[in-house]
Parts: sequence; structure tokens; C-alpha cells
Amino acid sequence: MKTKKTLPQRVGYVIGVIFFIGIALIPAGIYAAVWLFIPKTFWPVFWIATAAITWLPIQIVWVLCVSLGWKNLNKGNTIACPPDTEESDGDLDISF
Repeated sequence: MKTKKTLPQRVGYVIGVIFFIGIALIPAGIYAAVWLFIPKTFWPVFWIATAAITWLPIQIVWVLCVSLGWKNLNKGNTIACPPDTEESDGDLDISF
């Protein structure tokens, strides 16, 4: 039996899709278009590669911030992107 999604779940899903399009697909499309049309000499390739290398850590930090703040979002509190001052000692432990 399929359970019906609540309104907050639907809103969260829509926000997630919008973020995915805005943070992943649009920059990837821009990157591909720029790469297609730039002259393949040193400086344009250098700056495009530098931008791509810089964009990856920005996305990783953003995902960590959202995931760390998710439990606070569900509690109705303000999102605290690291550290979470209520329940942690301020140490960002991402060990596996």
C-alpha cells in the first residue's frame, strides 16, 4: 500500500528538485556551453578548469551544511551550519 505524502514532504521534494536543477544541472550546462565555444588555448582552458575545480568543494560544503541542519529544520529551529550548538561539541565528525 502506498502512503500518501504530507504537504511538508511534497514541499521538501519540490525544493530538492529546484535545488538540484539550480545547483547541478544549470551550472553543468553553462560549463558545457562555455567549453564548447571557447578557443582551446591555454588561458581559457585554465580558467574553466579552475572554475570547475572550485565549484566541487562549494557543492560539498553546501551539502554538508544542509545535511547537518536537516534535523534542526525538522524540529522547527533555525538551521545552524556547523557547528550545531544544541547537541554537538562543535566538532564536525565525518568519519565512516
